[in-house]
Amino acid sequence: MTSRSLLLNMFIAACMIASTRPSLAQDPPVEFGEIPAEDLRMTVCPIDSTADAFILADYGQAYINDDVGVDYERILRVKIFRKSAFDAWGTHVIGLYTRNSYAHLRKLEGATYSLGSDGSVVRTELSDDGIFKEKADAEITRFRLTMPALTPGCIIEFRYRVRYNDASMPDWRFQHDVPCRWSEYRVTYPKQMMFAIVTTTFIPFTIDLHTETTRRYGGETAMFIGSGGDLAKCQFYRLAMANLPALKEEPYVTSIEDYVPRVQIQLAAYARPDGGGVEKVMRTWDKVVEELLDRKDFGKLLKPDGTLRDLSAKIAGPFATKAGKMKALYDYVRSSVVWNGKYRFLSTEDPDDVLSAKRGTSADVNFLLMALLRAADIETYPVLVSTRSNGKIVDVYSLVDQFNHVIAQATVDGTVYYLDATDADRPLTMLPEELLNVRGLIFKEGPVQWVTLTSPLRATHRAQATVTLNAAGEISGSLQSMDEQYSALNRRHAMKDKKPLEFARTTFDAAATGLTIDSAWIAGQDSIEMPLRIDARITPSPYAQANGDMLYVNPSVIDRLTENPFKRQTRSFPVDMAYGRSSTTVSVITAPEGFEVKDIPTAVIARVGASDAAYSRMSTQDGNTVTTIERTAINVPEFQPKAYASLKEFYDKIVSSDASLIVLKRKPAPPAEPEKKPPKTAKVKR
Repeated sequence: MTSRSLLLNMFIAACMIASTRPSLAQDPPVEFGEIPAEDLRMTVCPIDSTADAFILADYGQAYINDDVGVDYERILRVKIFRKSAFDAWGTHVIGLYTRNSYAHLRKLEGATYSLGSDGSVVRTELSDDGIFKEKADAEITRFRLTMPALTPGCIIEFRYRVRYNDASMPDWRFQHDVPCRWSEYRVTYPKQMMFAIVTTTFIPFTIDLHTETTRRYGGETAMFIGSGGDLAKCQFYRLAMANLPALKEEPYVTSIEDYVPRVQIQLAAYARPDGGGVEKVMRTWDKVVEELLDRKDFGKLLKPDGTLRDLSAKIAGPFATKAGKMKALYDYVRSSVVWNGKYRFLSTEDPDDVLSAKRGTSADVNFLLMALLRAADIETYPVLVSTRSNGKIVDVYSLVDQFNHVIAQATVDGTVYYLDATDADRPLTMLPEELLNVRGLIFKEGPVQWVTLTSPLRATHRAQATVTLNAAGEISGSLQSMDEQYSALNRRHAMKDKKPLEFARTTFDAAATGLTIDSAWIAGQDSIEMPLRIDARITPSPYAQANGDMLYVNPSVIDRLTENPFKRQTRSFPVDMAYGRSSTTVSVITAPEGFEVKDIPTAVIARVGASDAAYSRMSTQDGNTVTTIERTAINVPEFQPKAYASLKEFYDKIVSSDASLIVLKRKPAPPAEPEKKPPKTAKVKR
């Protein structure tokens, strides 16, 4: 396939069966149409009792056929427990790249199995009426199939075969969003062909076999490899995984697709049939760089014309240093040209046209910036990247369509800067979160250069609540929040089109805590390099829990963590937070007249590793006032799977700490003074 995303999509929705296998290969793990009775009687998934569906078998194989193409076959068998799984697993889409007759669907059949009232197996075949063919566009054809007779407890199964007219082996993914009992992929090809095979997984393979086998080829393939119809030596791969849990979206990941166990295959070279050595098929990254630098929608855009040179001189002219010129040009582009939200690495417009429209793709915006920087004699090169949500680059494959975005590398006074002008709220030294901890390919002459984009900046947050309680348990007072760097950027994005009062209520989570915020004001919103400050006042709001003469008060008036973001007991891939974080929250709570402080929360300290993450919470009492200071620091952007248990426990402690209470008790009323009798009046004798 020519599209990386198309390859991935095809495996989510396709299913096939093997009709030929290498002589050394074991029998397939599943035979189409042979449904074990115990699977039909199964009422709950043994791996996950909450699962709506369970993949019983997912088996595929790909092999070079007699036409120097590829036959790809697959069987998919799924147990459906609930109606909620009908849409996801009772219907399927097979997407094929059919331009120039590249791929052909050769066979498709399926059936639904269920138990009748008498315990017999009822088989309902997939009919032609349940298969729909449609053209998605000029290149993609989709085959939609709807399985018949769906009912809770049934098993659906179907198989098909695709023939590709070249030696492009499909990829394979082992894990899906429901549990899987068995997933297996087999690949066979002649030794005269060399494939780059990359496996990506954080889960060990149940079977990981690579060996030699033999196969008899005819037609063009026999001529190509020079076998003359005799048995040819072949490479055979067998990869399998068992009892896979469902793959669910989790917090702090680049893209969940980065962590799907998979195998990716690309033809790299082949031995010439005339004995003339090895012919490389896969381009090198050097060749990719050379070709793109010569394209008019990429490298040629780095040569500014007269209009751009005049504009660059006008903007950068007043500044004496190159650093000043760079900042002025960056600020001009980020504030003058609106990014349309589309990531591209090839520009769709000339920089002059982008200037005129004041709008464009990410490539349009950043190539305009690069042209202006070069016009100011600032050393600048394009850097191709794949954003976090687009997925990681597999650099074994020199495929340019793995990228989806381009930014600028600028060097000033020996310091290298990476610039992306697609966000008016982001200062020059701050890269978007979508680019952090991703690799980029620098497009300049000479040896291929890669860079991993990181940022020394953090999300820094400080907040304070200064409140007073009354005897009814209501609080009133002031709230303040101060955010810098990534925290300020995120706040600025969140406050778009919101009035200060509305934004303050959201920032301080008034709906959850019951606070009544009646006024608010914001400072720093007009200067993206300054901290963003939010102040608010709260009128008397029910807050403390009353029980007789006792008041129970949570000191976490703001910034309270009520649930752990990490739900799973284990995690097989990293926790990627993109950047470091630090937070300090202070609460000052004054008890009402007539109450005394009986108990304050104990101090809490938690860590992950020596200093990867740290948390502390301390409450102190001064008369009738309790001050609580809570500090959290995340000092590394990424935690490996082995640290997950510690990280989960770390957040459990924060949640528990934020639920602790201050205990206040009403003071007993002072004893009444005894009533004084008036002095007796002496009688006067007359």
